[in-house]
Amino acid sequence: MIDDALTEDAFAAWTAEERSVRHRPSFSSIDPVFDGVAFHADASFASVDVGDDHVQEVRSAVRKGLEALDVRVSDSDRFRFWRYGRGSGLGWHDDGRGRGAAYTLYLSGEWRATWGGELELFDCPVDEVPCVDVDVPKDLMNAPVPATSIAPRPNRLVVMVAGTFHRVRKVEASAGDNLRRSITGFLAP
Repeated sequence: MIDDALTEDAFAAWTAEERSVRHRPSFSSIDPVFDGVAFHADASFASVDVGDDHVQEVRSAVRKGLEALDVRVSDSDRFRFWRYGRGSGLGWHDDGRGRGAAYTLYLSGEWRATWGGELELFDCPVDEVPCVDVDVPKDLMNAPVPATSIAPRPNRLVVMVAGTFHRVRKVEASAGDNLRRSITGFLAP
């Protein structure tokens, strides 16, 4: 996790870009009924209008996070902008095979602890979680470490290795019209 991952200018450029692109509804592949509807927009570093310097800031921050985790992955040009409104989240999952790492950069202009939307994760390999019931939420109760909760603080970057169980807690009604905004990208091993 890296707070203040980007300079003020870069953060402002990325938040403006996120607000300018057209998002479309996305139903969760984890639990389409319980998770609610989020909105996403596919993008690439080549397609955004933030300037090369600001693109390089994101890439550099992600590399810094990967180095801290001692993870070697291939660079990727693709990512998605995400918006989660009140009542939406994403259930427990591990991003599946074929990925080496993932990152999320929070782009909300403001966020309060009472608004929910936290990224929760189990900082241990999937193989270390006892698979007793083949029911992920129930099996995670037997994980060897407690879950870590990471608030979606503006300009915070979270990098995690593939195979990390995680979820996005639902955005609370108290968030009103405020959206949990982010960039999420996946990197191949």
